[in-house]
Amino acid sequence: MDTAQRLHPDVGQRLPLVGFHPRNDDGLDVPVAYNAGVSVKDKQWSQEFRLASPTGGFFDYVVGAYYFGSDLDNKSFSYYGPKADIWNGTPTGALANVSTLGKGHIDTNSFALFAQGTWHLTPKLDFTAGLRGTYEEKSASVERNAPVGGVAVTGAAATARRARVGAYDSGGLNQYSTSPSGLLNLSYHFNDNLLGYATLSHGEKSGGVNLTVGSAPTAGVDSLLIGAERANNAELGLKSTLWDRRLQLNANLFWTQVNGYQTTAYDDATRAQYLTNAGSVRSRGVEFESTLIPVRGLTLNVNGSYNDVRYLSYKDAPCPPEVSLRPGAPASCDLSGHQVVGASKWIGNVNGEYKWDLNDGLEEYVTASYAYRSKAVGTVEDSAYAQIPGYAVVNLSTGLRGDFHQGQWDVSLWLKNAFDKTYYTTLWSAGNGGYEGLLGSPRTLGVTGRYDF
Repeated sequence: MDTAQRLHPDVGQRLPLVGFHPRNDDGLDVPVAYNAGVSVKDKQWSQEFRLASPTGGFFDYVVGAYYFGSDLDNKSFSYYGPKADIWNGTPTGALANVSTLGKGHIDTNSFALFAQGTWHLTPKLDFTAGLRGTYEEKSASVERNAPVGGVAVTGAAATARRARVGAYDSGGLNQYSTSPSGLLNLSYHFNDNLLGYATLSHGEKSGGVNLTVGSAPTAGVDSLLIGAERANNAELGLKSTLWDRRLQLNANLFWTQVNGYQTTAYDDATRAQYLTNAGSVRSRGVEFESTLIPVRGLTLNVNGSYNDVRYLSYKDAPCPPEVSLRPGAPASCDLSGHQVVGASKWIGNVNGEYKWDLNDGLEEYVTASYAYRSKAVGTVEDSAYAQIPGYAVVNLSTGLRGDFHQGQWDVSLWLKNAFDKTYYTTLWSAGNGGYEGLLGSPRTLGVTGRYDF
């Protein structure tokens, strides 16, 4: 991503109304839950004004202003079956045949001013500096209706019902934030084929509000709020074009520290996923990418990275179930030094395409790709039972393309996951110390036709 893209988004972006209406049962062969999920409706709008200088002089600049607005509503729902109490560990009658409905709303208004300039200090040396200031305000509310259904209960069952599905109203929730971001970049053209650069940058992601009740009735309304995430980054890299422009090699070293890292956690008491701040995180490593054209018609791409991502400090983290379900378990665990969820240390990709011309302007091609990811932590609490093993996937295709009027048509036969590798793409926490996940697509054969005009 170039430095300008890091400072400001596209001009006049218009985002439509987005809706999501899930239907999810519990996947069990006993009647624990018939349906659960969160239905979302989101309206977004944005506008940007930008003034850019002519290029080619000693100093180039761009200045501007940006506005983003959002109006989001959601409905969270759960319909429990007659065996719900056995699965949820609640007293008999607390959740059996009970349904609950909650709703959340949040309005967001974000305003930003930005400026970026590049000084061409010498024919080979450029210095770029940029600054962006963002002010954001959010107003939200979270409610849950009284539960419907079930039988009348008292004592422990009544207490459990109120905690898990009882009526709740957060009242008005407001969040205001001012977030600066900026960068400094120095680039040097050693020659026409080799560029070196060094970058320092600071960026911030605003906080937010969890729009489902979760543990708020017992943990307090402040548990619905998420703090801002702040990142400092340093990069040192090279970009090169070699072998008569038939080989491109790019590589960089990077170091990033994130404070107030935002991630998803799981509350076993309420069986709810929620967004939270997970202390500070450090990411450091190396990336490279290359493109080679060894012979006419053949293009090879190789890229990869080593990325060591760990919590520098996360002393009040949720405990994995092998700890939290033991008698006398601590309320929280110290995950400082642990690998961050979802981050593979090693990633590698190899892609190749060979194409050749036929008669009448037709072009035939074959492609192959190999993608590898090393093992990763599956959930934030870093349980020994929630690890995603490393995996590699091979995709193949062949096709024919040609020109038609002012456009181009393309018909391809493809085979995804050619060796039918079974692998997880993501995991998440579930009840009773269990985990659920999504499997990657199995071996799939298909045909695609397209016309670009």
